[in-house]
Amino acid sequence: MHHALALAATVFFGTAACEASTMDDAITSEMADRIGRKVAPATVKIVSPLTLAMSRDGQEATTINLDRVAEFCRSNEKDDCESIKLQFVASASDADANPAVSRSNLRLVVRASEYVAGIISMFADKPGSVPVTDTFVPGISLVLMVDFPTTARAVNADDLRALKLTRDEAWALGRQQLTEHLPALPTATALSKGLVAITDIDYAASILLVDGWDALSKAVGPGLFVAVPDDNFALIGIEDDITRTAKIKKLVRDHYGRAQRGVSPLVYRRLESKWVPVG
Repeated sequence: MHHALALAATVFFGTAACEASTMDDAITSEMADRIGRKVAPATVKIVSPLTLAMSRDGQEATTINLDRVAEFCRSNEKDDCESIKLQFVASASDADANPAVSRSNLRLVVRASEYVAGIISMFADKPGSVPVTDTFVPGISLVLMVDFPTTARAVNADDLRALKLTRDEAWALGRQQLTEHLPALPTATALSKGLVAITDIDYAASILLVDGWDALSKAVGPGLFVAVPDDNFALIGIEDDITRTAKIKKLVRDHYGRAQRGVSPLVYRRLESKWVPVG
């Protein structure tokens, strides 16, 4: 009986992995063609499944990662998948046309640690192109980005040299300019009336980086929590009931699973001036 179950599991997961691989290959080929036609005469080449390289006039190639597109399309309807593909093609085109990084568009933002590890690995043989990043909390890392009207990209060491900024200077400037863009934290009074969601704002999840969390935590007590399942979404509330907290955790996981640019499926509490995942 156990052998039969093990064999069935092997067949099932083997088939699922094969189907995922086939879908990844199809998305890679499709997006290479669509982006290539959009950015011509720039060239787009397939590096590996879900990874493209875009280059123009002999310049260093820009790496395009399709993991998020594939992940989104695997768990959402066909029409939603097509919408995301169109947005991605437009963003890739904008990235190709955008000017060089400037000090005024630096932003320090949060990203999923798994995603950050992936983009770092792409530049292992090009030290000057490695994105400027750091660890933050379990599941979340920090990335210094350059923000353009319709897209953004990670800043690297070569960019910092061009801007004549040290890493610490750029980090501080990016954080300052991010917080100027984000709304103020909700008040203790607002949270006492229910959950507060920050939505439809670029880098909403990076609300984790603004000042004032310790004061707010002191005002509302140990039940303060924050969840950032999506780059453009943050959920803030007060809850210490185990049953209701479990429901919130499921809500956050579900949102993360549907997100185009998921950040974390976890719920975090503020303890001793640090963000700690809720167990």
